[in-house]
Amino acid sequence: NDEVIEVPVPNSEGVPSDSNTVNPEYCTAYNIAWDERDRQAEIGGFGALNSALALPMDNNYHVCGDGAIECGGTYSQDRFAGKCDANGCDYNPYRLGNPEFYGKNKVVNTNE
Repeated sequence: NDEVIEVPVPNSEGVPSDSNTVNPEYCTAYNIAWDERDRQAEIGGFGALNSALALPMDNNYHVCGDGAIECGGTYSQDRFAGKCDANGCDYNPYRLGNPEFYGKNKVVNTNE
């Protein structure tokens, strides 16, 4: 069984949390296992991960760890050197040009 939990996460890229009205539906805030390295906020020489579950994803959710964890053993400019999905919501149907996939009365019908 899977469980969807609302998780409080910081704003994305300095955008106030109340200014992104499509975030819950279309996963536009990039809050899935984002890495502080992406925001140039080095934490003790390492990035830190913030993982959260948002829909739609492609049935591939996994926990990176409890709380803030190091991104990986080799801190580098390579965003894919860590333990989690560095792209997060970059690959979702809406961003790939199919806005009719997820939502009310769409392929994945959120009314049901």
